[in-house]
Amino acid sequence: MGTEFCKYCEDDTSCKNGHLYVIQLRDEIGHRYENKSEKGYLYVGETGLSVEERGRKNFTRKDGSYVKPDDLYSDRKKPLDEQQWPEDDNWEYDTKSIPHIRNYFLKYRPDLVHYENPIVYDKSDPNKLKRLEGKLADKLRNRGWRVINKVSWKNRASQTND
Repeated sequence: MGTEFCKYCEDDTSCKNGHLYVIQLRDEIGHRYENKSEKGYLYVGETGLSVEERGRKNFTRKDGSYVKPDDLYSDRKKPLDEQQWPEDDNWEYDTKSIPHIRNYFLKYRPDLVHYENPIVYDKSDPNKLKRLEGKLADKLRNRGWRVINKVSWKNRASQTND
């Protein structure tokens, strides 16, 4: 049956290939950046999980409880000492960009993913998924979006040549 993001995945089960996804963030995140975006703010990611499963993990606490993005957004408007779900060590996923996703998540943008999921793993091209993630981020930046994570194929290519 498939999902919105991959015709071979199920909500809780990955097809075991790679996937690219784009998350649109609320415009309020713009206060964090000197250079504003008229189009909006995005996070570009890649995962070996289904996109749905990866998304749920962003909003899952270590005790297994899931917090709906809109509920978390409302909670983050409260003073820190009144928040039910603060940004602490009790979240399942904790990387540099994840707090921004949890604070400002608006929606997924599969319409902005210019590659068809799944991205089949290829032993002869082990960086394929990362390369396509970087190229997608670069394309979206060139089209006027602000991509909040530092992923870029241009940056990766120059970093490997240093």
